[in-house]
Amino acid sequence: MIEKAIEVEKKYQEDREKGIENKSLAELLNPFGYNNLENYFLDKINYQLKHVGIQAYEGDMLGIPDAIAESVKTATPTTFFPYARRKFIWHGNEEIDLELCEKLNIDILTLDYFGGNIVSGPEDFSMGFLVPKTIDVSFEYVLNRFANFYKKYFKDVIVDNNDIIINGNKIQGSICFEGNGMFFFGTAISFTDRTDLIKQICKKKSTKIPGFIDNNILTKEELVQEVKSWVH
Repeated sequence: MIEKAIEVEKKYQEDREKGIENKSLAELLNPFGYNNLENYFLDKINYQLKHVGIQAYEGDMLGIPDAIAESVKTATPTTFFPYARRKFIWHGNEEIDLELCEKLNIDILTLDYFGGNIVSGPEDFSMGFLVPKTIDVSFEYVLNRFANFYKKYFKDVIVDNNDIIINGNKIQGSICFEGNGMFFFGTAISFTDRTDLIKQICKKKSTKIPGFIDNNILTKEELVQEVKSWVH
């Protein structure tokens, strides 16, 4: 049904550009089971993500900066499910203790984004995807999708800017940027306590309390399979 609904919306937009008066979009989509436009647009994004022809990167975390840069350059829709061999930092524009990172053998991955640093490691789950901006994917859409999934397991789930807070603790940090007509979203979800490491490395004091997902309530494997089902 969603395919036909998308065709109807496309025809509706074409008619509007030509100055042709028609029924409202809500009225046109009602026969397809959409009583409000919000549900339609969410289903549309979900459908587009699965049918945009996404390629997959499942290599080493150290290859992420180059892999993302190449996918942006070639405008290739890509999902990134990297594995980490040791602790790492997605480095934004905030200062970190470089000497300590080298001493502790922490990999520094510099990505082209404006924002804070994300400290993570092999026990955690990191992922990202790059899609054309013609798909109506937004930062808020992705974080809300994560949050709605978490609410099946936890009562206190809040989207706070680019983070997700569960039971008062930050368990997920995210980044996004745009380039060459593409939208990139990347995120890291903690499954282990990195409070002390974050305090040592990140020079800017965070106002949020670091936390992690209890693997006894929601496993990393369950989350990985859920997220992969969104895009493949």
